Amino acid sequence: MAEPALRSIEIETFKVAIENLDEAGFKNEVAKLAAGGSLELRDAIAEIAVDEFGDVGRETVLQIWNGIRLVSLSGRFDALSPKIEEAKRKLAEPKPALSYRRYPKSDHVAKSGDASFFGSATQPKAESSQKDNLAKEPQAQEEAEPVKAGLPAIVPPPPMPATWDDLLTAMNKQHAIIDNVGGKAVIASWEPSSLDPTRLMVAFQNKESFLLRYSNRYATIEITTKRGAIAQAEVPLSQWWLTHRHRRQYRGITFWPGKGKVINECLNLWRDWGCEAREGDWSLIRDHIETVLAGGNAEFADYLIHWIAWSIQNPDKQAEVALVLIGVKGAGKGTLVRCLERIFGQHSFQVSSREEVIGKFNGHLQDCILFIADEATTRRGQSGYFKALHRQIAEGGAEAMFYELRAMDLEGWHPREIPEALRNNSALQKQQNYNLPPLEQWYLTLLHSGKLPHAKPKTPYVAMTRALVENAKQRVPRLRELSDVALRNFLTDQEAMGIEIKKHRTASANGWEFPLLSECRGAWAKRYGPTEWDTNINDWGDEEEEEQPVAIK
Repeated sequence: MAEPALRSIEIETFKVAIENLDEAGFKNEVAKLAAGGSLELRDAIAEIAVDEFGDVGRETVLQIWNGIRLVSLSGRFDALSPKIEEAKRKLAEPKPALSYRRYPKSDHVAKSGDASFFGSATQPKAESSQKDNLAKEPQAQEEAEPVKAGLPAIVPPPPMPATWDDLLTAMNKQHAIIDNVGGKAVIASWEPSSLDPTRLMVAFQNKESFLLRYSNRYATIEITTKRGAIAQAEVPLSQWWLTHRHRRQYRGITFWPGKGKVINECLNLWRDWGCEAREGDWSLIRDHIETVLAGGNAEFADYLIHWIAWSIQNPDKQAEVALVLIGVKGAGKGTLVRCLERIFGQHSFQVSSREEVIGKFNGHLQDCILFIADEATTRRGQSGYFKALHRQIAEGGAEAMFYELRAMDLEGWHPREIPEALRNNSALQKQQNYNLPPLEQWYLTLLHSGKLPHAKPKTPYVAMTRALVENAKQRVPRLRELSDVALRNFLTDQEAMGIEIKKHRTASANGWEFPLLSECRGAWAKRYGPTEWDTNINDWGDEEEEEQPVAIK
């Protein structure tokens, strides 16, 4: 128990001693304790240094402590003596020394003109006395005392070529502290997107990653020495910015299109529109929408233009309806996309694979208004048509379209108001079928065929449970693990099915009795919309009548 007590005395003695010491005396006291001290003692001394000198005090303690420990261990590595001698020679070369000034205990923030820093100038000699240190306080422009052989020194990279004000502006332009993102304080950085280098996105880093990022970068600032002289000091860039009282900082993040950069002390990720709305001509663009994309259907074209206008006037809301443009490659679907990207600017984003949407790295979606899922296309034919169309988009057509649709009177219209003709469109129904859950996909195949698996001729409307399960597994791969219980839950859900399917029991097996096929199809159409069926029959097991040839006399 004697050793802990001894360490406690050393710590208290050190705490009292450094109150009257300058930089050299402080380093000397640290070196004496480091000669035989433990890691626990080192950490305690470092904490005291933080109270007196700030974070740079801690760095100085660690630097000296590690250097002394290296000297004590160097004798064990005789095989490395040539390298050690070379290191000693380099370390013995004189380096410029800096003067230091104690931090006020109430403020460890460094600023130009009154800040002080612990750098990596010279290491103190362990045998030097306190009196010698007080008598030999280094001056800003004096030659540095030679470093004791064997102690490590850090040679910083060349300083960044920026003034103090310019450097703060540059760091604040790229970084900001966010007090709360998911319950944690993080460092926000504006970085080029990996998917679109022309688009900046916000990425979040923790402190450890940020320090590593700038571990080889230093800031050169002016400081005032203890004697009132002005000197230059090199400071780790990351620590300098993190402890700066004027660093950029917000309570949180928000995305509020059309509003200011800061809302309620939160950073607004809105970066304004991609172009400025101006009066002009966009007749070719409108004609392309009406003639090509809508196929000449005035009702479809009107809905498409209203959808775009609503999205422009309500950038902070979800349309709840996605537009799907279907056509042959090169028909001009992407041309409208290019025009909208010009309007929505940084807040439009195009992807070509599902991993970019549902993958782990989808931060590019956090400030997206217009999301575009597109395939690579090759334009073909009608080069003159597209050349004129693109020229209009680039020379004011997009701005004119933006101007007119932003002022368009929608009279309470919402994208949910889908025209009946568009809702019953076969392309929409086909797309909906792709998105059906697995059991619904399987049931739809039964409705199309009009036949139940392994049904007996006398009871074509009855199917055994085992036959239904096996049929579902064969038709839909995602149902390979389908159980009897899961099938029962599906068939007995009257709210979803829209009809009642009754249980059918026999002496050998259990099954299900279905209503008339026409009733089943009617319930499906009521829920998913009118459907064009593959067979024109009324009940399960019926045979479709073939059209009889008409004799021409």
